Amino acid sequence: MNMKWKITMMGSFTLRVRGKEINLGAAMGKQIASIFAYLILHRDRAVAKEQLIEIFWPDSRNPLNALKFAIFRLRKALEELPGAGGPDWIQTVRGGYRLNPAADFEWDIAQLDKIALRADCGDAKALAALVQGEFLADLEDSWIAEERERQWQKILNTTDKIAEELEQNELYPQALNLYKTLLAVEPFNDQVNYLMLRVMIRQRQYNEAIHYYEQVAAAFQKEYGIEFLGKSQALIYFISVENGETVTLDELVSSLNEEISEPLAFFCDRPVFQKLYQARVREIQRSRDSFYMMMLELESQEGSQPENDQLEYLSRVLESELRSSDIFCRISKSQYAVMMNLRRKEDGDIAAQRIRTRFHKRYPSDQAKLGYHVCEIQPMPMPAAA
Repeated sequence: MNMKWKITMMGSFTLRVRGKEINLGAAMGKQIASIFAYLILHRDRAVAKEQLIEIFWPDSRNPLNALKFAIFRLRKALEELPGAGGPDWIQTVRGGYRLNPAADFEWDIAQLDKIALRADCGDAKALAALVQGEFLADLEDSWIAEERERQWQKILNTTDKIAEELEQNELYPQALNLYKTLLAVEPFNDQVNYLMLRVMIRQRQYNEAIHYYEQVAAAFQKEYGIEFLGKSQALIYFISVENGETVTLDELVSSLNEEISEPLAFFCDRPVFQKLYQARVREIQRSRDSFYMMMLELESQEGSQPENDQLEYLSRVLESELRSSDIFCRISKSQYAVMMNLRRKEDGDIAAQRIRTRFHKRYPSDQAKLGYHVCEIQPMPMPAAA
């Protein structure tokens, strides 16, 4: 190569060379660029033809020919890029292909791996500079979606390790710059919002922290139609309580009763739901009673993810159709779990049918399908006497 390439995968798939910036998805075509990215990511080994076929042509009638033609197109596209002189980028090896080990280029994922290995607070600026967007944001393939999540989790884990050292050394501007960079990619990430709030609180900026959280929570509510929950909310609640006035028991009971209106089911986030579930399990171990769990799952047409307005409406239906003693939680984008005190499983089936009937009045089954399962949670068997 005449000049070293700089390849970026965090954000758009980009090549920088000789002062130029080239979007490889646009230059090569998205599928060819995706194959090139896959070979770069696995540059330490050969990739079997069967593996490439399974990823890129699972339904092709003649996948081997499709693979050979794609590799031909990839080699030709690489030859046409500036500074591509030197060894052949893509080598044919027994049973597959690999990126030429002699290919010398800079690559942001390799830099990210080094930073993740060190996890030193001095790398905060470099980490922020690497995060220019989601992994291969302008390409879409099944393998990319999985790798995108893995790379993002690596960044979050590294940020967690760096964050404590930054804040202990009171390097707040560097910490805020890093957190803001990550939130530009994923604005509702609870983990990073928690770190952002923690910096504000450590600087005693309590009002600013509350105002910031309220803005995030309002935007999340508008976007998804549900409450923004998690560590961020718990932290804000803590500082609100810390700055609150003391009350008598009578005043506490009176203030708690002020919010009672219609008897609605209790909605909580998953960590709270898990704690309540564990408490209920401990309770039935003593009482030898049982309780029931219901799982509701929403699917749109052809098994796709449901729309936000469908999820928002389902949440309102659950809140009003379940009993005030029931506790429910959203456990994934399309699933809800409900804890219920029932005399028999059939009562759960009746409740589920009532929920489905009301939901499908607005969204017929040809638009969205609401399925459910009910199971009994029984106490564990008592240990046998010695």
